[in-house]
Amino acid sequence: MIATLHDAHAIPPEVAIRHAQASAFIRTFAGGPEATSRLVSNVRTKLHALHLALPRGQGQSVSLPQNDWLLPVTVNSHAGRDMPCPSDPNGYVVSPITTYVHYGYDEARLLTSPWVRGACRALLGGIHGALAVAKADNVVILNNWLLSTNIHPPGWLEADCDDALRATLAAVTARWPKHAILIRSLNYPCNHNLLQALGDTGFILCPSRQVYLFDARPDAAASFTRTRNYLWDKRLLDKAIAPESGEYGAETLRANSEASIFERVAYLYGKLYLDKYSRLNPQYQPAWFRRGIEGGWLDVTLLRRRLDGRVDAAVGWFGREDLFTTPVVGYETALPQQLGLYRMLMAITLARAAASQAVLNLSSGAAGFKRLRGGVPAIEYTAVYARHLPIHRRAVWQTLAAMLQHVAVPLLKRHEL
Repeated sequence: MIATLHDAHAIPPEVAIRHAQASAFIRTFAGGPEATSRLVSNVRTKLHALHLALPRGQGQSVSLPQNDWLLPVTVNSHAGRDMPCPSDPNGYVVSPITTYVHYGYDEARLLTSPWVRGACRALLGGIHGALAVAKADNVVILNNWLLSTNIHPPGWLEADCDDALRATLAAVTARWPKHAILIRSLNYPCNHNLLQALGDTGFILCPSRQVYLFDARPDAAASFTRTRNYLWDKRLLDKAIAPESGEYGAETLRANSEASIFERVAYLYGKLYLDKYSRLNPQYQPAWFRRGIEGGWLDVTLLRRRLDGRVDAAVGWFGREDLFTTPVVGYETALPQQLGLYRMLMAITLARAAASQAVLNLSSGAAGFKRLRGGVPAIEYTAVYARHLPIHRRAVWQTLAAMLQHVAVPLLKRHEL
């Protein structure tokens, strides 16, 4: 197996043909951190392409061979003194500091006890200092699509493809010898073989959050489709989009849709994910949505009012045929809650999973809502390779992983977060 790194603007044409969606995504950000920030305003990173393939003559063709991958790679370089301050952190999709520290600061503000809030902030300050010493934001993140949840291709870096793993580590450490190598969005139900291979190779597994999975594969019987809450949501949706009497119509966002529609989708996403949840979530701009539709790596469904044509809700999917996630969910939060727009979007998404007999990773948050609809919790991990780094930097990652595993994971499970 050969691993080759390319700059975002220099993907060979024959590789781009075989991997149209991945190359379209990577080329979207070919302008470097400035281009990234124009599309995702709170993310600063540089995109590269990692091509993994058999040597020429061993299975390559114009069609996509089984052992041939093109993956986006993000690279960030921050010395400890250059870490973004808490008021201007980099996006968590590229920054471990934001993932493990700034999100904690964000959540600590919600605590009612001043003593507990102060203790949490003090603990987070200590973690921040340790991660800064370890230069934790000097990272290369493999297969990073700048989404809350990345979906990894089947077979990639798994035990039966250990040549790919060795080739990847050799290529990445040679080009960025002072960076830790990360893989986000891993969980055992979906990525068991990959996690096993990474652990055997010396990756450190750092818990990050608890996500919720809905399994509609044939052998899983899609039990979530029989939950009372899902059936209620589905009836609400069916009534709302009924051809003759429904208030809404469901339609697909197209690349040639008017600019105002893309602006509306970005606005609705921001109302939920940024205004209601956290400004640390990726701040996608209208152009990001258009590029995703044009490149074929994003699929968005709209709920449009029949009365006046206004788009009131949108949900977007990313992934592969048998496993996908919803990085985009948004609705007009100023409308009455009893209208049930969020419930309708989730009904659309769960019905899609059932129809395609796929696994849906519905990410984290709204845990009670997802459990009532049959979501199964799974701890998500970020795998960190640091064997090539100085011992003090490795030790910080190892300590963080142990602390999260023995403190954070039990809390997530106990409180069903």
